[in-house]
Amino acid sequence: FCEFSNSSIPATSEPNGIVSPFWCDLDPSVQGNIYYYYDYSYGRFIIQYENIVQYGESSGNSFQIFIYSDGQIYFQYKIMGGSMLNACTAGIEDPTGNVGLQVAYNTTYIKNNLAVRIYPSVVVTDGTLAVSESSLNYGNVTLNEKSTKPFTIYNNHPAEVLEGEITTITGYSVSESAKNVLAFEINPLDSMVYDLVFQPVSAQSYNGYIIITSTDTQNASDSIYVSGTGVAPNIYVSQADTLTADVFVGGNAEKYFNIVNNGTGNLEYNLRVSQISKGSGGPDSYGYTWADSDGAVGPEYLWKEISDKGTAVTLGDEGFFTAMLGFTFNFYGTDFTSVKIGSNGFLTFTSSSDSPTNQAIPSATDPNNVIAAFWDDLDPSIQGNIYYYYDSVFNRFIVQYENIVRFGTTAGNTFEIILNSDGTIIYQYKALNGLTNSCTVGIENSDGTTGLQLAYNSAYLKNSFAVELYPPTWISTTPRWDYMLPSDTTEVTVGFNSANLTPGIHYTNLNIDSTDPDTPTVTVPVKFNIIELTAPQNVTTSLVGATIKLSWTAVPYATSYKIYSSDTPYGTFVEDTTGTINGTQWTTNIVNAKKFYKVTAYAAK
Repeated sequence: FCEFSNSSIPATSEPNGIVSPFWCDLDPSVQGNIYYYYDYSYGRFIIQYENIVQYGESSGNSFQIFIYSDGQIYFQYKIMGGSMLNACTAGIEDPTGNVGLQVAYNTTYIKNNLAVRIYPSVVVTDGTLAVSESSLNYGNVTLNEKSTKPFTIYNNHPAEVLEGEITTITGYSVSESAKNVLAFEINPLDSMVYDLVFQPVSAQSYNGYIIITSTDTQNASDSIYVSGTGVAPNIYVSQADTLTADVFVGGNAEKYFNIVNNGTGNLEYNLRVSQISKGSGGPDSYGYTWADSDGAVGPEYLWKEISDKGTAVTLGDEGFFTAMLGFTFNFYGTDFTSVKIGSNGFLTFTSSSDSPTNQAIPSATDPNNVIAAFWDDLDPSIQGNIYYYYDSVFNRFIVQYENIVRFGTTAGNTFEIILNSDGTIIYQYKALNGLTNSCTVGIENSDGTTGLQLAYNSAYLKNSFAVELYPPTWISTTPRWDYMLPSDTTEVTVGFNSANLTPGIHYTNLNIDSTDPDTPTVTVPVKFNIIELTAPQNVTTSLVGATIKLSWTAVPYATSYKIYSSDTPYGTFVEDTTGTINGTQWTTNIVNAKKFYKVTAYAAK
């Protein structure tokens, strides 16, 4: 008997003989799925209700029932998005309806991340403790990086449950838990595998014992001796003073310097400048260009995982969440300090439209002011998560779309958007399992009059792929970031481009942010001198016998001169090759005619 109207427990009215984690008027025909699974290894039967709505609502509820072979029952509530959580029954009841255990009935009790355990009439807790490892050596681990080693706790008793706690020391955590104490319960003749994570935060040794206490009266505690050392990178930059480049108007130049990791830990660096420029696609009318990881000048694919430290965002099929960036980001000439994270694979700074229908770029139709990594009809309410994180070390903002599906499909897509404080934008695609040729990739300004389109409903994106977009600028760096082992050396190429710049001296800084704890930022001043030759001054003529001599003052940076002559001051001047140039003087034989002369300076580029 399946009754949608819940009642208190126990009650002789049908249904009876029930195991009820969330008895209310649910409707799985609207959305979501129900799964079941027999876990042979742990002797348990699992039923999962995934994103099921209450009748008349649109927000789903995800919860589970675990039924163990020893009679124990678990209820687990992952995400309870409904608004009527206080209109249900939780508990168990025997087949007659005369005996039951009520956990909740039409009251505020159920919530996200809640677990309930129901015990049978007798559960004997004692057990027989055994641990797989007596010691774990992690060796050298770079500061703030993680090294994981597994260990197993066994309950070798044929009938009794083993309970206990794992207590770690500083620098170590169990199953990536932030807690230093983790409780466990292991059924008879069963075992549990745990990940012991070492993450040092300072350059020192982390040695000691992980203590495992239990209800085993014959062996109440055991231990694992752990040892590991936190090691730090040390950055060295060969460019100790100002990096200078001199070019003539319209010219380009390249300069080089080395970044060296002199430390014992791994080094990651990210190079920021006031402006960055590389060419592969574009520019749009504003000046943005792009390059991808398939190109010779493109970025390297270096996935930045933030699910373990970022803030989760809950969004429906369509919607936005506004997050603070942590810095000022310039986009098409306007500064922003916050951004709207959309459910359909794009960010926007000002638009209120989270349209699921992607369009070509540029378009005056909303949404505008967009940063579109994978604009399509995505639905994060079905599965997956969206995270955001401000990385203060590298002064960048990261949004990660994790296992998000396209509406009406089940294959998830994982990608991320990185906004760097220097104005560059990076798209990274980790795992694209769904349809990839029905989306828009690019950027667009606030009124849709200009934009840079990389792909529109075409096969372009793929796994382990990166795209970088660059604002207009005069300086470029390659590689912009790297992950360096101890003793590694990376040569950085700095490109200078004088196009669209006025003659004179231009300044900026290269800021090299790194994971070196003692020198988190190294600044290299940059000076770019764009030279424009001036006209020769103080031009004089003189007669020496049968020759005429022109003299002038030397022009700075000039490497050669040419003489042009004409019969009239307003006529056409052509190069005069009758004479000889010696430094800043030119001599030729006198001719029986009136001549007018021009002196022009040149420089080798």
